[in-house]
Amino acid sequence: MKTGFHQKEKLETLGKLTAGLIHEITNPATIAQKSAELLKIQLDKLNKLAPILGQYKISTQVLDDVFKYLGPGDEIEEGMSVISITEKCQWEDEICEWLEENGFEDGYEMAVDLVDWGIAEEDLEELKNFIPTNSIRTVLEWYSATIQSQKFTSDINEATHRINQLVGSVRYYSHMDNGIEKHPVDLKKSLENSILLLRHKWKLKNIKIHTSFSSNSNIIVGFESALNQVWTNLIDNAIDALDFDGFLKVKSETLESGIRVSLIDSGTGIPKEIQPMVFNEFFTTKGFGKGTGLGLDIVNQIIHQHDGKVYVNSRPGHTEFIVELPFN
Repeated sequence: MKTGFHQKEKLETLGKLTAGLIHEITNPATIAQKSAELLKIQLDKLNKLAPILGQYKISTQVLDDVFKYLGPGDEIEEGMSVISITEKCQWEDEICEWLEENGFEDGYEMAVDLVDWGIAEEDLEELKNFIPTNSIRTVLEWYSATIQSQKFTSDINEATHRINQLVGSVRYYSHMDNGIEKHPVDLKKSLENSILLLRHKWKLKNIKIHTSFSSNSNIIVGFESALNQVWTNLIDNAIDALDFDGFLKVKSETLESGIRVSLIDSGTGIPKEIQPMVFNEFFTTKGFGKGTGLGLDIVNQIIHQHDGKVYVNSRPGHTEFIVELPFN
C-alpha cells in the first residue's frame, strides 16, 4: 500500500471532519451550559420553597401525592396537535384566571406551563381536597420547579451524551492500529461511527440515512483504522453525490466466507463508460479543486490488503458500492 498517500488522505479527511464536528459539538455544549444555568435557578427556588412548605405542615408524602396526581409533567404534543391555537389560548386563560383567584398575582407564565403539561382546571380544583387552600400557590410553584429541574437535568444529560458520542467517534476513527497484526473489527460499529462522524454533512442536505445490518456476525479480522477510512470515504462520496432530500442506505449481509457491505445512494449515478476507472489513482468525477482522486484508490488498496474486493454498480438514481471482506 502507498502509505504516504494513505496517511495524507486520512489526515485531510480528519481535518475536514474536525471542522464539521466543531459545529456539531457547539450546539449540545450551548444547550448543556444554558440548561445548567436554568437548573440552578430552579434548584434555588426549591431551596426557598422548602421552609414555606414546612410552615404549611405539608409532608413529603403529600408532595408525592401531588406529583402522582398531576403527573410527571410530560408535554402532551399529540394532544396539542388536535386542538387549535384559539382553544389552547382559551385553556390558558381559564387556568390563569383560576390561579389568580387562588393566590397568584400574575398566573400567566404558570398557566402556560400547566397547559403544556396537560393540567386542566378540574385537576387544580382536586388539589384542594388534600392540601390547605392557602398553600396552593406554594405547592404549584414547588411542582413547577421540580418538573423544570427534571427537564433541564434531562437536557444536560442528552447534550453531554451527544458530545461524548462525537468525541468518541473521532477517537475511534483516528485510532492507529498497534503493530502490524490484524484484530477483530465490528463492521456494524465501524459503519455507524462513520455515519455519526459525517452527520453534519448529511443533516445539512436533509439526507435520509437507512441502516440494515446482518443479524449474524458483523465481525471480521482486519485493520480497524484503515476500514474506518474506507467507510468514511465511501459515505462522504455518497453525500457529495446526493442532492437535497437524497437517500442513502448502508447495509451488511453475512456470506458463507465473509461479509458484504453495500452503500446505496439515490444520486444521479456514474456513467457506465467511466465506472471501470473510478478506483484508479487520481481519477475523480468531482469538479476541479473538489477532489484529489485518492479516496477510492485508497479504498481499493485497503480492501485488497484485507483480501477482499470492492466494485460499483450504478445507474441514474441508484449507485451501489459493494465491499466484500473475508472473515479471516
